[in-house]
Amino acid sequence: MDLSIPFLLLVQGINTLLNWSLVLLVHQSHLGLTSSFMGTFCASLTLVDTLFTVVELTIYRLQDFSLFGVRFTTQHICLLVQIAGFVYSTLQWPVLFAAGLDHYGSFPVGSKQTCRNLKLNYAACAVVLWAVALLYVFLGSGCHPVVEDSPHLLLDHCLTQRNWTSSHISFALLMTVACIRLYARMMVSKDKPKEEANRHPVQKSQNCDHSRLHILDQALITFTRTWAAFLILMVVILVWQIDVPSHLMMNVPWLSFLNSFLISVSLCTHYQKLNAYKILTFTDGICQWNFAFTDG
Repeated sequence: MDLSIPFLLLVQGINTLLNWSLVLLVHQSHLGLTSSFMGTFCASLTLVDTLFTVVELTIYRLQDFSLFGVRFTTQHICLLVQIAGFVYSTLQWPVLFAAGLDHYGSFPVGSKQTCRNLKLNYAACAVVLWAVALLYVFLGSGCHPVVEDSPHLLLDHCLTQRNWTSSHISFALLMTVACIRLYARMMVSKDKPKEEANRHPVQKSQNCDHSRLHILDQALITFTRTWAAFLILMVVILVWQIDVPSHLMMNVPWLSFLNSFLISVSLCTHYQKLNAYKILTFTDGICQWNFAFTDG
């Protein structure tokens, strides 16, 4: 992708402001910002993006300057953009995996305050992921940033990396949501005719299955209703194959979307434990999760 430098700076600035807006919104929720690994990583991403934006704007404004014996020119903007793209692409799957483990192991989500040691563990894990991603990009991935061979004063555009990783995650997530919703609907319609015929020996087992399907359906309904516009945007990007630079797709809205999906998956995997609650209500800062259970 070949994009102009002013356009990249403008979009990066908007992206940073959007990150701060969502981080502050989640921070105002009763969960707090550091109550989960994903929240902690979103905070770190916002700080990194802010630093990245300030450095880019400084280089673009001064054009040619030296700092601590190192000369910086407009070419360094393109280098930073490409390096950021490689690092953010590398981080996507590890962050998704770490957040999934966190939600799975800290059930029920949002039911209790996060202790200080756990918050420190989240912060340490985020730092380790950033460090490993940087080491991998510079030492192990074999990536080679490419800059136009032209004088820096005449350089007005940058080559950027296409966002393949987010596209793969988007496709896998959309297919998962569609298949689960289809499965839940099919099972509900399939079980309705059997409710009258099978009531005695297998009633307890059927109640368990219905409880699982109810939680599965309600979790996905909450997720899809809250993120409907984002899901439509994902479909449009995939169908029309719209190119989005990797360093712009990795942002707090995208991670918040993945976080809500991981919570819905966690709720479905812990459906048996959910039955211990008559009412369970919590928020991840974006979705409002509400479940009501009846005995029998």
